[in-house]
Amino acid sequence: MGHGLKNTLFISLFLLKNGPSAASFDAYPAGAREMSMGMAAAAVGAGSEALFGNPASLLHVQGLHVHLSVCHPFAMNDLVYQNASAAIPVCRGIVGIGFQSMGCTLYQERTWVIGAAGTVAGRFRCGAALRLLRLRIERYGEAASSCIDFGALVGIGAGLSLGVSCHNATRARLNDEQPVPRTLQIGLSKMLFNTLLVTIQVAKDDAFPIEIRAGAEFNPIRPLFFRFGFVHQSSCFCFGIGLRLGSCDYDYALNVHPVLGLTHQASISWSVLKKRDH
Repeated sequence: MGHGLKNTLFISLFLLKNGPSAASFDAYPAGAREMSMGMAAAAVGAGSEALFGNPASLLHVQGLHVHLSVCHPFAMNDLVYQNASAAIPVCRGIVGIGFQSMGCTLYQERTWVIGAAGTVAGRFRCGAALRLLRLRIERYGEAASSCIDFGALVGIGAGLSLGVSCHNATRARLNDEQPVPRTLQIGLSKMLFNTLLVTIQVAKDDAFPIEIRAGAEFNPIRPLFFRFGFVHQSSCFCFGIGLRLGSCDYDYALNVHPVLGLTHQASISWSVLKKRDH
């Protein structure tokens, strides 16, 4: 039996068993950099992809920034996750828009997002994003909802940063039976020796136990980045590499799940000016 047929049968059986309650809209990594660092990015500088994580990190954008990413969860080619985003400085803050899609012809989640970030009292970075959600399941129809995410980022000093984000702070629901996931993430990041960024994060989804994530990024020479991470609850190991050539970043990530197998993610981003601190 071919991989494509097996993937389709797996998804079909999953939907027949769960129906509309199978909807997730989980906070999946928007980029390969986040994935390769164990999804511990609440306190890590990012580009326009921060719209899907901690919107306060949009303030690392220093010019027009565009980000594209594609992912095949657990090597299932029929189940594709992809997103696109863009952000630009406006007045004293940053505004951004984005779109992401996950699924196949049988099951599809689509998200449109618009967000903004600014600085309060000179050092506190705050951001918010409005997400418009649409779910389509073959034979079950469609559902839609909207929710608001909040984020904050503050530099504590000596290269140490604290980040906090809350997804679905408004407790939105797709229907009476299916709430949109609500997740609180708190993270710390620290730059060491100007070449090593380490980060640790605690995440809590209303429906799951507390999850501990950790990651690191090593920059031995200017254009090259090596990354790795670990997710305690699911025992996932993550690895990645990044290459910065001129105004473009090329990133790749590999997530190794002990039961479900391999997940590959690739991203490319372009910026007018350097967009993030390492």
